[in-house]
Amino acid sequence: MYPALPPLLLLSATRAGTGALVSPLALAAPVYAQPAFWAALALVAGGLSVALYLLGREQQRAREQELQARVEERTRALQAALATMAESEQSMRQLIDRLPSAVTVYVDDRAVYANDAALRLMGYERFEDLQGRSMFTHAAPEERALSEARLARLQVGESLPVREGRVARADGTQATAELTAVRLHFGGRPAVVSVARDITESRALESRLRLSDRLASVGTLAAGVAHEINNPLAYVLANQRYVAEELERLLQDPALPAAHALGLRELLDALHDAQEGAGRVQHIVQDLKTFGRSEEERSGPLDVRPLVESALSLCRNELRHRARLSKELEAVPQVVGNAARLGQVFVNLLVNAAQAIQKGSVEENEVRVRTRTDARGWAVVEVQDTGAGIAPQDLPSIFDPFFTTKPVGVGTGLGLSICHSIVRAAGGDIAVQSEVGVGTTFRVELPPAAPARPAQAPAAASPAPAAAAVQGARVLIVDDEPLVARAVRRVLQGAHAVETATSAREALARLEAGERFDLLLCDVMMPEMSGQQLWEALGKSFPEQQAQVVFVTGGAFTPEARAFLERVPVRVLSKPLDPAALRELAEERARLRAARAARPASGQA
Repeated sequence: MYPALPPLLLLSATRAGTGALVSPLALAAPVYAQPAFWAALALVAGGLSVALYLLGREQQRAREQELQARVEERTRALQAALATMAESEQSMRQLIDRLPSAVTVYVDDRAVYANDAALRLMGYERFEDLQGRSMFTHAAPEERALSEARLARLQVGESLPVREGRVARADGTQATAELTAVRLHFGGRPAVVSVARDITESRALESRLRLSDRLASVGTLAAGVAHEINNPLAYVLANQRYVAEELERLLQDPALPAAHALGLRELLDALHDAQEGAGRVQHIVQDLKTFGRSEEERSGPLDVRPLVESALSLCRNELRHRARLSKELEAVPQVVGNAARLGQVFVNLLVNAAQAIQKGSVEENEVRVRTRTDARGWAVVEVQDTGAGIAPQDLPSIFDPFFTTKPVGVGTGLGLSICHSIVRAAGGDIAVQSEVGVGTTFRVELPPAAPARPAQAPAAASPAPAAAAVQGARVLIVDDEPLVARAVRRVLQGAHAVETATSAREALARLEAGERFDLLLCDVMMPEMSGQQLWEALGKSFPEQQAQVVFVTGGAFTPEARAFLERVPVRVLSKPLDPAALRELAEERARLRAARAARPASGQA
């Protein structure tokens, strides 16, 4: 155990003073030489080894536990991160699923994902019906080449601008959408994500709004055309009637030779034919005026049958090549409504009936129009056709806005919805019955106007004395159309003193010069100074002459003119003028002047 120690040397010696020899010490063997020492040492070494081993094991176990704790902590953190990612992915999937834009993912040109909006856009109820289809499956045939070219640009890294295009739906129809696409990875693989926004309804709405604007413009144009036609028509008809009356007067002359009478009779017959043609033009213009009126016009009691007749007149050309027209127009109660709006209802129903029938089979088809009174006392108008009919699944939606079964460019989807609104606004109802292959019947029911209070019978008056001969009226015709003024003058001349003015300013100048008239026939629509402005000027300077004004109009087609004529208590005559009504009006004014002149004399009696 101590190898560096030298061997122990023991010497003998004599005891001092005695000379005795000291013997060497008798010592035991060294400890390390004894077996027990090595046994104990081995035992201690073994214990230390065990202790060191156990200490190492404990430290190893502690390190392993610490490492395991770290692993578990990292595992929990990773699991939490994965859970968060999964939740985020789920939220993102739900978000994409609910996006209003259509999102479709294609891998190797095969659909692997589509959200709900994409399924609706392409016309599917389940993704399984779309899964695996090419991205060009729903490209409109006329746009496939463009779609392929855009995909090629995308594949080389270009970004695609949004474009408006057509999407072929599963049912064969087409939708309008704003389209674009991007590249990304989906499930670790390169993919193309197609994004589309369905704008079918908004584009249809824009189209219908443009159509509505055009229809409003057409209404204004129709009223303007009616006014422009009425002016020349006024003097054409007035001159025709004047010539006809003169010819009839000549034919009544017993001194007229028979040969001349025969020739005049032929002329009169030809003139009557011309009058009939001009009369037809007059009716057409009247129809244009009816359906070109502003929707701001007030409602009032009106007769339904003339509106139906006008609608039939306007739609006659649409009907004549498709079906026979049958009319059963019974007398019905007056209803409360707007003539232009209700007329629009009947025109729309007649056009729908015509368009439900193919051209070329006139004898095989019929459009029947009836007016009658039902058991409640309501006015009923029925339009029945023998057309294709309406599918049962479409009937519940027939009055919905933008719903149409007509081809693109034919139906607006607003006609029946507007009809429904107009009829309901009048307090009525509109219903439809239809059978595919048999035909369709639309029925409009309108409540009657409130009955007018019975007028009290006037008290019996003593017979008036026979009127003395009355001198004719002084008449001033104010019209910017000289031919109209001359035609009216021909009708009234002889019995009345007639003057003409081609402008409102000229009429004012005559009054300022001291002239006075019993009747001022004044056109409403004139350049520089209108009839309304003349009437207002008369109220300031010549109020007694303002009371003599009667307006003549070929169609007050501006809202301001219509509002003015409704507001002021002035009589209004429509062009073309009726000669008999003109003569009666002039004679009435002459009698009023004579009565005013007679009052002072009666008071002195």
